[in-house]
Amino acid sequence: MLKIKNKIISQKHRPYIIAEMSANHNGSLERALKIVDAAAASEADAIGESSICPTKQELPSLRYRRSLFVCGDIKKGEKFTIENIKSIRPNAGLHPRYLNDILGKTATMLVDAGIPLSWKLVGK
Repeated sequence: MLKIKNKIISQKHRPYIIAEMSANHNGSLERALKIVDAAAASEADAIGESSICPTKQELPSLRYRRSLFVCGDIKKGEKFTIENIKSIRPNAGLHPRYLNDILGKTATMLVDAGIPLSWKLVGK
């Protein structure tokens, strides 16, 4: 069980619903207030804002996140495969979310094992 102010969160209680505001207001206070009203009318418990940018608190730990690295020598024109690309630390290569986009594409040049993967290494 978890408690946020006077709201109990557990399997036996109604879910805690957070309405997403994000940048849907396009900088308009009037539109933002309409979104707040709509969230209240839908009985949301809170309004949240997501960000695709790291917070100030996250910045020091970014280097410890995973990224894509070449883990086997790849010749120019050779395909990227699950055997020659790995998601490892530190955060020096492409984000792991691009793995499926890269698999099957070819290397634009000779790539040595241990190199962080970048878009300049990825061809068609």
